[in-house]
Amino acid sequence: MRTVGEALPFGDGDAVKGLDMLIKALALPTSLAELGMQEKNVDTVAGQILQSAYANPMPLEPEKIRQLIYSCYGGARAAL
Repeated sequence: MRTVGEALPFGDGDAVKGLDMLIKALALPTSLAELGMQEKNVDTVAGQILQSAYANPMPLEPEKIRQLIYSCYGGARAAL
């Protein structure tokens, strides 16, 4: 995160802030809705994630995954 934060000219060393400002400067979409996802598909996507087998440092919890997808759908700003 430190390397990314230092590489971005907008974030004053803060990677999340720098990426957020870069996305705004480039007028890129900031939500899954803007990319064409429909709200009714949040649960479907969450289910697909839960069925995917991959290494993860934390256990996948269905409600937390659903909340994360819903936040991304609405364009919530990233946070650490």
